[in-house]
Amino acid sequence: MAMVDQQTVFAERIRRINAGRQYEHEDIVGHQTQTAYNRRAARKAKNLGATVSGRMMKLVALAVGAGSLLLGKLSYFHLARIEGLPKSFYDLEMRGTILTTFLIAAILTASLRLNIRGRLIMVGLGLAGMYYGEGLIALARPDLWGALFSPDYASEMASAGRAILMNTASAG
Repeated sequence: MAMVDQQTVFAERIRRINAGRQYEHEDIVGHQTQTAYNRRAARKAKNLGATVSGRMMKLVALAVGAGSLLLGKLSYFHLARIEGLPKSFYDLEMRGTILTTFLIAAILTASLRLNIRGRLIMVGLGLAGMYYGEGLIALARPDLWGALFSPDYASEMASAGRAILMNTASAG
């Protein structure tokens, strides 16, 4: 009786193997596991070298970060000059600029598909670079900054740029 049970169990196992539904133990690497691993490794190896378009998109992401901060400040600056908006809008001040900047950055990130880790980092670097470099740009081109914003704001940013230059000169 025990011999018949062993033969049916063996026959059942052979039938499953021939049908392609063999069960792989988690510690044993089988054919399906190996092919999945090979596919994943090939995809990673293919993506290892950065393509020219990937590098260009990182530069675009950097420009999007810097441009979104500039557009955010510019749009809030000019919107705050409009009369008749709710009082709470005028009370936002720097928070309004930040909200406008992040809204523009989010829209551009989504529309240009910059939501990949390396590109998001470049967007953040563009935001930070423009935040700290705005004073230096206003110092170098006060006429441009005075035309975009107001001459008072341009002179204020130029003095911030001078302070940045003085701090870097004394630190070096």
